[in-house]
Amino acid sequence: MYKSKKSSCFILLILVCFIFSGCGFYNSSRKFSNAGNGLKKIVWLASFENNSIYQTDTANSFIKDIFIKVVNRYNSNNIYIDKIEKEDKSILYVPKTRSGSIDNFALAGIGRYYGINYVVIVDLIDFTVTQEKKGIIFKKKEADATLRFFLTVYSTKTAAKLIEDESVVTVSLKESQYNRIKNNEVFDIPSVNLAIKKKMTFFGQTAGKEITKQPFVGYVKNIDKEVEITVVPGSTAGVSTGKLFDVFSKGKIIKGAFESMYIIPGHKIGAIKIVSTTEKNAQAVIVSGKDFEIGSVIKVKNKEK
Repeated sequence: MYKSKKSSCFILLILVCFIFSGCGFYNSSRKFSNAGNGLKKIVWLASFENNSIYQTDTANSFIKDIFIKVVNRYNSNNIYIDKIEKEDKSILYVPKTRSGSIDNFALAGIGRYYGINYVVIVDLIDFTVTQEKKGIIFKKKEADATLRFFLTVYSTKTAAKLIEDESVVTVSLKESQYNRIKNNEVFDIPSVNLAIKKKMTFFGQTAGKEITKQPFVGYVKNIDKEVEITVVPGSTAGVSTGKLFDVFSKGKIIKGAFESMYIIPGHKIGAIKIVSTTEKNAQAVIVSGKDFEIGSVIKVKNKEK
Protein backbone atom coordinates (compact mmCIF):
# COMPACT_ATOMS: atom_id res chain seq x y z
CA MET A 1 0.00 0.00 0.00
CA TYR A 2 2.83 2.37 0.91
CA LYS A 3 5.47 1.89 -1.77
CA SER A 4 7.55 5.05 -1.66
CA LYS A 5 10.44 5.64 0.70
CA LYS A 6 8.83 8.87 1.87
CA SER A 7 5.71 7.00 2.93
CA SER A 8 7.76 4.40 4.79
CA CYS A 9 9.68 7.09 6.63
CA PHE A 10 6.44 8.81 7.60
CA ILE A 11 4.99 5.60 9.02
CA LEU A 12 8.18 4.95 10.98
CA LEU A 13 8.07 8.49 12.39
CA ILE A 14 4.49 7.99 13.57
CA LEU A 15 5.39 4.71 15.30
CA VAL A 16 8.34 6.32 17.06
CA CYS A 17 6.05 9.12 18.28
CA PHE A 18 3.54 6.56 19.54
CA ILE A 19 6.07 4.48 21.45
CA PHE A 20 8.37 7.06 22.97
CA SER A 21 6.35 10.21 23.51
CA GLY A 22 2.96 8.84 24.55
CA CYS A 23 1.24 11.13 22.07
CA GLY A 24 -2.36 10.65 21.01
CA PHE A 25 -3.56 9.63 17.57
CA TYR A 26 -6.51 12.01 17.20
CA ASN A 27 -7.20 12.63 13.54
CA SER A 28 -10.63 13.78 12.47
CA SER A 29 -10.19 12.47 8.91
CA ARG A 30 -9.68 8.78 9.77
CA LYS A 31 -12.30 6.27 8.62
CA PHE A 32 -12.73 2.60 9.52
CA SER A 33 -14.52 0.07 7.37
CA ASN A 34 -16.08 -1.82 10.28
CA ALA A 35 -16.95 1.10 12.56
CA GLY A 36 -20.62 0.83 11.56
CA ASN A 37 -21.19 -2.88 12.24
CA GLY A 38 -23.97 -2.29 14.76
CA LEU A 39 -21.75 -2.85 17.78
CA LYS A 40 -21.23 -0.06 20.28
CA LYS A 41 -18.02 1.11 21.88
CA ILE A 42 -18.17 1.08 25.67
CA VAL A 43 -17.04 4.38 27.17
CA TRP A 44 -16.16 5.00 30.80
CA LEU A 45 -16.38 8.66 31.82
CA ALA A 46 -13.79 8.20 34.54
CA SER A 47 -12.98 11.67 35.81
CA PHE A 48 -14.38 15.18 35.67
CA GLU A 49 -12.25 17.46 37.80
CA ASN A 50 -12.06 21.15 38.53
CA ASN A 51 -8.59 21.79 39.93
CA SER A 52 -8.86 25.56 39.56
CA ILE A 53 -9.79 28.27 42.06
CA TYR A 54 -13.04 28.86 40.17
CA GLN A 55 -15.08 26.52 42.36
CA THR A 56 -18.72 27.37 41.75
CA ASP A 57 -21.59 24.90 41.60
CA THR A 58 -22.43 26.07 38.07
CA ALA A 59 -18.88 25.52 36.82
CA ASN A 60 -18.61 22.06 38.37
CA SER A 61 -21.99 21.10 36.94
CA PHE A 62 -21.11 22.36 33.45
CA ILE A 63 -17.80 20.49 33.34
CA LYS A 64 -19.57 17.15 33.71
CA ASP A 65 -23.17 17.63 32.58
CA ILE A 66 -22.55 19.53 29.34
CA PHE A 67 -19.90 17.05 28.20
CA ILE A 68 -22.14 14.06 28.92
CA LYS A 69 -25.13 15.71 27.22
CA VAL A 70 -23.14 16.21 24.01
CA VAL A 71 -21.57 12.72 24.02
CA ASN A 72 -25.02 11.23 24.56
CA ARG A 73 -25.98 12.45 21.08
CA TYR A 74 -23.75 9.65 19.77
CA ASN A 75 -24.92 7.19 22.41
CA SER A 76 -27.77 5.39 20.67
CA ASN A 77 -26.00 4.06 17.58
CA ASN A 78 -22.28 3.90 18.22
CA ILE A 79 -21.40 4.56 21.85
CA TYR A 80 -22.64 3.17 25.14
CA ILE A 81 -21.69 5.19 28.22
CA ASP A 82 -21.14 2.64 30.97
CA LYS A 83 -23.06 3.42 34.13
CA ILE A 84 -20.71 2.01 36.72
CA GLU A 85 -22.52 0.02 39.38
CA LYS A 86 -21.93 0.89 43.03
CA GLU A 87 -20.13 -2.40 43.72
CA ASP A 88 -17.66 -1.65 40.90
CA LYS A 89 -16.72 1.86 41.99
CA SER A 90 -14.17 0.63 44.53
CA ILE A 91 -12.47 -1.39 41.77
CA LEU A 92 -12.83 1.02 38.86
CA TYR A 93 -10.49 3.92 39.51
CA VAL A 94 -7.88 5.93 37.65
CA PRO A 95 -4.50 4.45 38.67
CA LYS A 96 -1.44 6.65 39.11
CA THR A 97 2.29 6.01 38.73
CA ARG A 98 4.82 6.71 41.49
CA SER A 99 5.34 10.18 40.03
CA GLY A 100 1.61 10.96 40.21
CA SER A 101 0.80 10.78 36.50
CA ILE A 102 -1.93 8.51 35.12
CA ASP A 103 -0.78 4.91 34.72
CA ASN A 104 -2.01 4.34 31.18
CA PHE A 105 -1.08 0.63 31.12
CA ALA A 106 -2.85 -0.19 34.39
CA LEU A 107 -5.83 1.87 33.24
CA ALA A 108 -6.02 -0.20 30.04
CA GLY A 109 -5.91 -3.41 32.12
CA ILE A 110 -8.82 -2.29 34.29
CA GLY A 111 -10.78 -1.25 31.20
CA ARG A 112 -10.17 -4.54 29.41
CA TYR A 113 -11.40 -6.56 32.38
CA TYR A 114 -14.70 -4.67 32.38
CA GLY A 115 -15.10 -4.59 28.60
CA ILE A 116 -14.46 -0.85 28.36
CA ASN A 117 -13.05 0.45 25.08
CA TYR A 118 -12.28 4.07 25.92
CA VAL A 119 -11.64 5.96 29.15
CA VAL A 120 -12.41 9.69 29.23
CA ILE A 121 -10.82 12.23 31.58
CA VAL A 122 -11.82 15.91 31.56
CA ASP A 123 -10.14 18.61 33.67
CA LEU A 124 -10.34 22.34 34.23
CA ILE A 125 -6.71 22.58 35.23
CA ASP A 126 -6.25 26.25 35.96
CA PHE A 127 -8.02 29.60 36.30
CA THR A 128 -5.89 32.75 36.57
CA VAL A 129 -6.71 36.44 36.40
CA THR A 130 -4.54 39.31 35.21
CA GLN A 131 -4.93 43.05 34.88
CA GLU A 132 -2.90 45.46 32.77
CA LYS A 133 -3.16 48.85 31.15
CA LYS A 134 -4.11 48.73 27.49
CA GLY A 135 -4.51 51.39 24.84
CA ILE A 136 -2.31 53.70 22.76
CA ILE A 137 -3.12 57.20 24.00
CA PHE A 138 -5.61 56.81 26.83
CA LYS A 139 -4.59 53.67 28.63
CA LYS A 140 -7.12 51.98 30.88
CA LYS A 141 -6.99 48.94 33.08
CA GLU A 142 -8.41 45.78 31.52
CA ALA A 143 -8.77 42.46 33.29
CA ASP A 144 -8.83 38.94 31.85
CA ALA A 145 -9.43 35.43 33.13
CA THR A 146 -7.51 32.57 31.56
CA LEU A 147 -8.87 29.03 31.76
CA ARG A 148 -6.86 25.91 30.87
CA PHE A 149 -8.77 22.75 29.97
CA PHE A 150 -7.60 19.22 29.27
CA LEU A 151 -9.38 16.34 27.50
CA THR A 152 -7.78 12.90 27.38
CA VAL A 153 -9.31 9.75 25.89
CA TYR A 154 -7.39 6.50 26.41
CA SER A 155 -7.80 3.38 24.28
CA THR A 156 -7.79 0.16 26.31
CA LYS A 157 -6.70 -1.76 23.21
CA THR A 158 -3.31 -0.04 22.96
CA ALA A 159 -3.12 1.91 26.28
CA ALA A 160 -2.36 4.96 24.12
CA LYS A 161 -4.19 8.27 24.00
CA LEU A 162 -6.79 8.38 21.25
CA ILE A 163 -7.30 12.08 21.98
CA GLU A 164 -5.15 14.55 23.87
CA ASP A 165 -6.41 18.13 23.71
CA GLU A 166 -5.18 20.97 25.91
CA SER A 167 -7.02 24.25 25.35
CA VAL A 168 -6.55 27.74 26.75
CA VAL A 169 -9.44 30.23 26.75
CA THR A 170 -9.24 33.91 27.72
CA VAL A 171 -12.31 35.80 28.92
CA SER A 172 -12.65 39.54 29.61
CA LEU A 173 -13.57 40.56 33.15
CA LYS A 174 -15.06 43.68 34.68
CA GLU A 175 -12.78 45.47 37.11
CA SER A 176 -15.23 44.73 39.92
CA GLN A 177 -15.09 41.01 39.11
CA TYR A 178 -11.31 41.09 39.05
CA ASN A 179 -11.17 42.79 42.44
CA ARG A 180 -13.56 40.28 44.00
CA ILE A 181 -11.49 37.36 42.70
CA LYS A 182 -8.31 38.92 44.08
CA ASN A 183 -10.11 39.16 47.43
CA ASN A 184 -10.65 35.37 47.25
CA GLU A 185 -14.39 35.63 46.69
CA VAL A 186 -16.05 32.69 44.95
CA PHE A 187 -18.98 33.68 42.73
CA ASP A 188 -20.48 32.92 39.34
CA ILE A 189 -19.20 34.92 36.38
CA PRO A 190 -21.57 34.56 33.38
CA SER A 191 -18.84 35.04 30.75
CA VAL A 192 -16.64 32.39 32.41
CA ASN A 193 -19.54 29.94 32.71
CA LEU A 194 -20.29 30.46 29.02
CA ALA A 195 -16.64 29.73 28.15
CA ILE A 196 -16.80 26.49 30.16
CA LYS A 197 -20.07 25.52 28.46
CA LYS A 198 -18.62 26.11 24.98
CA LYS A 199 -15.42 24.18 25.74
CA MET A 200 -17.29 21.19 27.19
CA THR A 201 -19.54 21.20 24.13
CA PHE A 202 -16.47 21.15 21.89
CA PHE A 203 -14.81 18.41 23.97
CA GLY A 204 -17.99 16.32 23.85
CA GLN A 205 -18.20 16.66 20.07
CA THR A 206 -14.52 15.82 19.66
CA ALA A 207 -14.76 12.67 21.80
CA GLY A 208 -18.09 11.55 20.36
CA LYS A 209 -17.09 11.91 16.72
CA GLU A 210 -13.69 10.25 17.10
CA ILE A 211 -14.86 7.31 19.23
CA THR A 212 -17.76 6.73 16.83
CA LYS A 213 -15.31 6.16 13.96
CA GLN A 214 -13.33 3.49 15.80
CA PRO A 215 -13.87 -0.22 15.14
CA PHE A 216 -15.39 -2.41 17.83
CA VAL A 217 -13.13 -4.61 19.94
CA GLY A 218 -13.85 -6.81 22.94
CA TYR A 219 -11.74 -8.91 25.27
CA VAL A 220 -11.53 -12.46 26.61
CA LYS A 221 -12.35 -12.30 30.33
CA ASN A 222 -12.27 -15.95 31.35
CA ILE A 223 -11.54 -19.39 29.87
CA ASP A 224 -13.28 -22.56 31.06
CA LYS A 225 -11.27 -25.69 30.23
CA GLU A 226 -10.40 -24.28 26.81
CA VAL A 227 -13.91 -25.10 25.61
CA GLU A 228 -16.09 -22.15 26.56
CA ILE A 229 -14.88 -18.63 27.14
CA THR A 230 -16.35 -15.47 28.61
CA VAL A 231 -15.90 -12.25 26.69
CA VAL A 232 -16.72 -8.62 27.40
CA PRO A 233 -18.68 -6.52 26.68
CA GLY A 234 -22.13 -8.11 26.39
CA SER A 235 -25.53 -7.22 25.02
CA THR A 236 -25.26 -3.53 25.98
CA ALA A 237 -22.71 -3.25 23.19
CA GLY A 238 -24.88 -5.16 20.71
CA VAL A 239 -23.11 -8.52 21.13
CA SER A 240 -25.71 -11.19 20.37
CA THR A 241 -26.10 -14.95 20.06
CA GLY A 242 -24.66 -16.39 16.86
CA LYS A 243 -22.17 -13.60 16.18
CA LEU A 244 -18.71 -14.69 15.07
CA PHE A 245 -15.53 -12.98 16.20
CA ASP A 246 -11.88 -13.36 15.30
CA VAL A 247 -9.57 -13.67 18.29
CA PHE A 248 -6.13 -12.06 18.47
CA SER A 249 -3.30 -12.55 20.92
CA LYS A 250 -2.93 -10.01 23.73
CA GLY A 251 -0.11 -8.30 21.88
CA LYS A 252 3.38 -7.16 22.74
CA ILE A 253 4.07 -4.76 25.60
CA ILE A 254 6.54 -1.97 24.88
CA LYS A 255 7.95 0.75 27.11
CA GLY A 256 7.53 4.43 26.34
CA ALA A 257 8.62 7.64 27.98
CA PHE A 258 7.85 8.71 31.55
CA GLU A 259 7.00 5.29 33.02
CA SER A 260 4.43 4.61 30.29
CA MET A 261 3.84 1.26 28.60
CA TYR A 262 1.84 0.43 25.49
CA ILE A 263 0.36 -2.58 23.75
CA ILE A 264 1.05 -3.43 20.10
CA PRO A 265 -1.91 -5.48 18.81
CA GLY A 266 -1.17 -9.17 18.32
CA HIS A 267 -1.80 -11.68 15.53
CA LYS A 268 -4.93 -13.70 14.83
CA ILE A 269 -5.09 -16.97 16.79
CA GLY A 270 -8.61 -18.24 16.12
CA ALA A 271 -12.34 -17.58 16.09
CA ILE A 272 -15.31 -17.86 18.48
CA LYS A 273 -19.10 -17.96 18.28
CA ILE A 274 -21.38 -16.29 20.83
CA VAL A 275 -23.87 -18.74 22.42
CA SER A 276 -25.42 -16.60 25.18
CA THR A 277 -25.26 -13.07 26.56
CA THR A 278 -25.90 -10.93 29.61
CA GLU A 279 -25.74 -7.14 29.70
CA LYS A 280 -22.05 -7.05 30.58
CA ASN A 281 -20.70 -10.45 29.40
CA ALA A 282 -21.13 -13.04 26.69
CA GLN A 283 -20.41 -16.78 26.58
CA ALA A 284 -18.74 -18.16 23.47
CA VAL A 285 -17.48 -21.47 22.12
CA ILE A 286 -14.23 -21.85 20.21
CA VAL A 287 -14.74 -22.34 16.50
CA SER A 288 -11.08 -22.55 15.56
CA GLY A 289 -7.61 -21.91 16.94
CA LYS A 290 -5.93 -22.39 20.30
CA ASP A 291 -3.71 -20.67 22.87
CA PHE A 292 -6.44 -18.25 23.87
CA GLU A 293 -5.57 -16.15 26.91
CA ILE A 294 -7.38 -13.86 29.27
CA GLY A 295 -6.96 -10.43 27.72
CA SER A 296 -7.00 -11.67 24.13
CA VAL A 297 -8.70 -9.22 21.75
CA ILE A 298 -11.85 -10.05 19.78
CA LYS A 299 -12.92 -8.32 16.59
CA VAL A 300 -15.86 -8.78 14.24
CA LYS A 301 -15.11 -11.65 11.88
CA ASN A 302 -14.14 -10.48 8.40
CA LYS A 303 -17.26 -11.72 6.63
CA GLU A 304 -19.45 -9.60 8.94
CA LYS A 305 -17.63 -6.33 8.17
